[in-house]
Amino acid sequence: MSQLERYADADAVLAEVGERMKGQAVLEAEVAMARADVALRRDQPGEARRFLDTVLSKDAGPELTRTAQVKLAAMEDAVRRPPSTRTSGPARTRCDC
Repeated sequence: MSQLERYADADAVLAEVGERMKGQAVLEAEVAMARADVALRRDQPGEARRFLDTVLSKDAGPELTRTAQVKLAAMEDAVRRPPSTRTSGPARTRCDC
């Protein structure tokens, strides 16, 4: 659904799945990570940060923890960078060969 840009639908489904996963830390963290991705695509950084904080609070293993930390750091970097240097797509490099 997220790939089809049906972000509201994707978030609703993930919220329902998250309710079913209560008490299973790793699965709760996986759902929170997915919801953070949807929130970022909806341009809702506050919501994304809340979900990434949830991932970190679940202590769901090094891979999920590291991914959440990297995403939070990237969000902070985007906030600190002046608007003229922000990119919406992948970083492009110029070769002066």
